[in-house]
Amino acid sequence: MSEYETFAKQLAHHNQSHILQFWNELTEEEKAILCSDIKEVNVAEVCSYFKRAVETLNEDQSKLDDRMEPIPPELYGGVSRSSAKDLKSYHDEGLQQISEGTVGILLMAGGQGTRLGVCYPKGMYDVGLPSHKTLFQLQAERIKRLEDMAYEKTGKRSSITWYIMTSEATMESTEKFFEKHNYFGLQKSNIIMFEQGLLPCFTFDGKIIMDQKWKISRAPDGNGGMEEFIEL
Repeated sequence: MSEYETFAKQLAHHNQSHILQFWNELTEEEKAILCSDIKEVNVAEVCSYFKRAVETLNEDQSKLDDRMEPIPPELYGGVSRSSAKDLKSYHDEGLQQISEGTVGILLMAGGQGTRLGVCYPKGMYDVGLPSHKTLFQLQAERIKRLEDMAYEKTGKRSSITWYIMTSEATMESTEKFFEKHNYFGLQKSNIIMFEQGLLPCFTFDGKIIMDQKWKISRAPDGNGGMEEFIEL
């Protein structure tokens, strides 16, 4: 059985045969791109996601706002509601955990700064400070300061792992920016960058949308897929 026949059978099983409807019009290069897309997408899995999403929506038509309730006061705190003793204990515990290497920071940096009027990642943006420090640099310096504070408090030197979620459009430029600035004084091994995942776009009746005759339309999967990249 040829690769085309294998794909055709698989797609027909999941009611997605339209993905191959222009096959005979494609160049060899376009066919290769489409085959690669089909392999990467895992049609069976993404169709099951769509089906579960629709079933969940149909099970409960009530608005999410109507079902949301405030968190009970005993389950959260705040500076204004905490005693000086409690605040000190939180501060000391935080520094202790940092010194033991159990603290990580997650930064969502997948978007470009289009709303800021630039075509590069928002973290590289000069926010207008006299120092001209970028958002990435400000964040890095805060992490470094926390590491130093933990060392001063406990006498143990450790690092905070910094996870940076990028996207296909920002990964390369973000990596180069950090390399150019020598990781802002942090250890390269403690900065973990990963790309935000992509999922196929669907019509309301469950059909995978095509971006081109030879390419499946995909969009970022939000923040729900990042747990597979994080290993604290």
